[in-house]
Amino acid sequence: MEVVVLPVTLVMEVYFVITRDTLFAELFGAYHGLMLVMNNSIQRVICETDSLEVLHLLQDPDHSHMHVYVSLLVKIFGSKRHIPNISFQHAL
Repeated sequence: MEVVVLPVTLVMEVYFVITRDTLFAELFGAYHGLMLVMNNSIQRVICETDSLEVLHLLQDPDHSHMHVYVSLLVKIFGSKRHIPNISFQHAL
């Protein structure tokens, strides 16, 4: 099985410099990574984050509908539906 490494760290760094908001940078990095996954027809994905807050938001769509970044979270949840085998986990 081929392993694909996605360069979302650079995207996160750019958005952190622009916004100074680490949560937005992490969520946008996840969204950008999922877009790359979809565009390359990758069927199996493990998405790792070192942020427990991001992990909880990505795993529980029912509690994110009132979040300040709800529009970005809706895009992430929409893209998740197009990836058959996706999981999220915490990485130290």
